[in-house]
Amino acid sequence: MPTKTNKRLHKKTHVRARDAISQAALPSLRRHLDALVSEFDYCAHVRRDPLHFVRCYQDPRDAEVAGLVAACLAYGRVGRVLTSVESALVPLGPHPAAFLRNLEAEEINLFDRFIHRFTGAPELRALCTALGRTLRRYDSLEAVFVEGLQRGSATGVHDGLQHLVDVLRREMPQTRTHDPAHWRRIRFLLPAPKEGSACKRLNMWLRWMVRRQDGLDLGLWNALTPAQLLIPLDAHVVRLARTLHLTTRSTVNWTMAEDVTTQLRRLDPVDPIKYDFAFSHLGMQGVFLPGGGPLEPR
Repeated sequence: MPTKTNKRLHKKTHVRARDAISQAALPSLRRHLDALVSEFDYCAHVRRDPLHFVRCYQDPRDAEVAGLVAACLAYGRVGRVLTSVESALVPLGPHPAAFLRNLEAEEINLFDRFIHRFTGAPELRALCTALGRTLRRYDSLEAVFVEGLQRGSATGVHDGLQHLVDVLRREMPQTRTHDPAHWRRIRFLLPAPKEGSACKRLNMWLRWMVRRQDGLDLGLWNALTPAQLLIPLDAHVVRLARTLHLTTRSTVNWTMAEDVTTQLRRLDPVDPIKYDFAFSHLGMQGVFLPGGGPLEPR
């Protein structure tokens, strides 16, 4: 039986433009998508999202560290993601920032049996080692991000995110020459904007850190505004974006994320990625879209 939200989606205005949403179609599309967001049951769905674990931390420094670990592992089927995120966070205790900051690299013998698709114990240990070393040099992950913003020339998140990835990769045990396969898995776990990746999981993490408007995300950082964020492009969001003609690009990369976000800013210049959570979870449910077929779960 279709829900009220699904019916809203079915009634969406059809947009048929070659390159972008026409100005005439904007008010109707904005009205329907805003209704979709306002009617979406966030409380019910957040329990099926890695954000559920991150919301349990009271200290912002713990939340940003746990959030990055959770976001890096947020690929694959939802059930397995949730199990893996919990397995990764439990050994770090209630205060993961302090735990990793005080942990020497040779002491990180955690996660011996950890495996999450392409990510095994060596990759998770490398990430935690890098986080600990970075937190000994900086007050927080936000401070690393801000340093990148100040050094860069762009107005969005690119330079801050790239600098954070560069710092974390530098602080990882240097095994790239001895085990190239391990380093490829590291690059997948912690992708970089300059390499062309859409950085879906890192942009999702930034959403958690920055947005606070609807009470869903944590809103812990002040270095950015929601207007500067980029849409996290998972398979469901990409499918919906193409159906809504938010992009005509075929390759899912950083440029597509900018492209889709530019169109969303025409709908809401202050908080353009407020649609992300609802879009993604509706896709997981296999909601049908006009002319687009079902959204297939990852």
